[in-house]
Amino acid sequence: MTKSKSLSSLVEKYGPEAVYSAVKRSRYARSRLDFFREQLWVRPKAAGGLVRLNPFEPQLRVLAEIERQEREGLPVRIICLKSRQMGLSTLGQAILFHRIIFGENINALTVAHDATATEYIFGITKIFYDQLEDWLKPHRKTSTK
Repeated sequence: MTKSKSLSSLVEKYGPEAVYSAVKRSRYARSRLDFFREQLWVRPKAAGGLVRLNPFEPQLRVLAEIERQEREGLPVRIICLKSRQMGLSTLGQAILFHRIIFGENINALTVAHDATATEYIFGITKIFYDQLEDWLKPHRKTSTK
């Protein structure tokens, strides 16, 4: 059976929306960067509204190192000596959010040095979840501070 006939039979059986969703979901599972850029929203400090997460240079460097360590089968270990406002907390939350959606049996916990910071970082993930397209939203048991 050719790919086009196979795809056609899937469309006939499940409908075009379900097949399209499955294809997009598969691509997002393989490419964190596509998922970040197309599905995640953030509230930039300078602007008032939400914008799509489009990782910039410091975030891309850290993401590249994470992916290198994963490809080599290493446990990911990174120490970041950073100034504030580099977007690394947002990147960390985005990576964990991606794992929660596309992994199995994964729980997540946000911890920071004080309650205010914890609430702020948790708020990043809350925006991710609230703005996510319904067909991608995982079931959540709890959502607390």
